[in-house]
Formats: sequence, C-alpha cells, structure tokens
Amino acid sequence: MNVTVLSSSNLAMEAKYWRNNIKLFTKCLTLINSYIFRLEDGEKTQYRVTIPGDLLYHYLVETQSETADEEYTRLSLLDYAIESTGVPPPITMCTFWRCEKETTDFRLDYFVQWPKWNASSSALGNDDTGSSEISCQDLRVNLLVDGGVLRMQSRPLGTWNSEQTRASWSIPLTHTAESQLHLHPGVDVSGNIRAKFFLTHGPGTPQPVALQFCRDGGCLPSGALLSLGSESLSGGVAGVGYRLTMCKYRLLGDRYFCDPPVPLGGMTKCLPLLSPPSSRAQSSN
Repeated sequence: MNVTVLSSSNLAMEAKYWRNNIKLFTKCLTLINSYIFRLEDGEKTQYRVTIPGDLLYHYLVETQSETADEEYTRLSLLDYAIESTGVPPPITMCTFWRCEKETTDFRLDYFVQWPKWNASSSALGNDDTGSSEISCQDLRVNLLVDGGVLRMQSRPLGTWNSEQTRASWSIPLTHTAESQLHLHPGVDVSGNIRAKFFLTHGPGTPQPVALQFCRDGGCLPSGALLSLGSESLSGGVAGVGYRLTMCKYRLLGDRYFCDPPVPLGGMTKCLPLLSPPSSRAQSSN
C-alpha cells in the first residue's frame, strides 16, 4: 500500500522589512535522513526554490493591504509529497456509544504511533535543528452531540459549545521516560476519552468523531525529516534584499473521522440473508 504524505512549507514574514531592491528569494528544502528511503536514479535530496523578487514584493504589498490588521503575512512557498510503502497510519481509534433517554455515554480509544529515529545516526548538514526538535504536540477531538445537552462530564476535561452542539478536547502527547533519552523521540501514546452528556429530549444518536493532530517539529509519519534553510545568493551574501524574522516548522495532520459502530440489527437490514432450502427441494435431491 502506497501512502502519500502531503504538507506545505509556510513562511511567516514581516512585510515591513521588505525593500524595493530585492532581487531573488531563495530557499532550500533538504531531506536530511535520506538513508531510510530508496531513491530512484535522478532523484535529489535537496531542492532549490527561487522566486523573482519583484513578483514576490508586489504579492506581499497586495496581501498586506487586504490584511492590514495582521502583523505577519503568510506565504505558501512549496508543496511536497513523499511516497513510501508499508507506512502504518499515525492514528488508530474506535468509539463506543450508549444512548438513553436522559443521558448519552461516549468513549473514544485512540493509539498514536510515530516513527522513532536517533539523531546520532544522521549527520545534519547545518547547526539548525529547530525543524526537528519537538516543542508541542497534541490531539484535537471534536464531537457533535444531539438530544439537547444540558451539561457534560468528561475525563479528560473538555469544552462544550452549546451554540454548535459540539464537544472538544485538546490532549497533549507526553513523552515516556525512555523516549526522553533521545534527542528526536518517537511517540507511542494510547489513551481514551470518556464523556457523559445529560439530555433534555433524548435519546441521542451516535455521531462521527473528528480527530486532528498538531506537531511542532519532528519528522513526518513516513519518517522523513526535512530542513528549510537559506542559501547564499549571487555575490556570496546570504539573504540579500530581505530579512527573515521567523521560520517555524509545524505539521498539521488532516482530519481523521471515526464513524460510530453499526448496530447488528442495522447490518442485518442492509445485508440480505439467504433463506434455507425448503424441505421439498431437499427431498428432490
């Protein structure tokens, strides 16, 4: 099974530092731990992105006029895809429901598995390890509940939005004592969410659960570690014509949806059952 991981490299830039004399905007995207992949002939581990300075400058001026109240302007610079075989999904989960007239009980079991690798087995081309150090990572769970919810009790604590009839949780992923020994630890975390909703006009109905992960730093689920850095322009001066004030590496996973379990009665209604042969047919054989 081929799994494609698609992400975007976004740069947050202060438009007030851009000058009229910029010539080229050049960044390099480097695959650091290329040894874990089988590269085809002609495939490179470093890609250069060059944008004409005048085109970038006019784009930033137009964007800044539309978002004058925002301090930073976000520019989508590059989309990249990594294909690999045998990559397990980073998140697996299942749900349990019990819907009664006055209450709805909900439980979500999840398991997060992220690749592990040791920084000592890969030499970085530069001293910038900001793209690989993990500073924040969490799971974000959203659930719609019907039946007129009066109040919610849950562990861990969550928030209830009565206008959107939605329950939300933000669960931090903590490292184990063993993973703290590595500079670039992987993540193996399992846990559950338990919630009870008190209703006014139940019973409610099971709903799909949306889950998303956020991760500052670290590698992709495929195991690839990418580094984004500046390259010296013509003349040997790095960053001529612009000032880069912040370069942040954040991985936002797409939304995972977990459908509620199908009742056995619902399955028998959808799937036709073969009737047993009649006694006349059996006797004729």
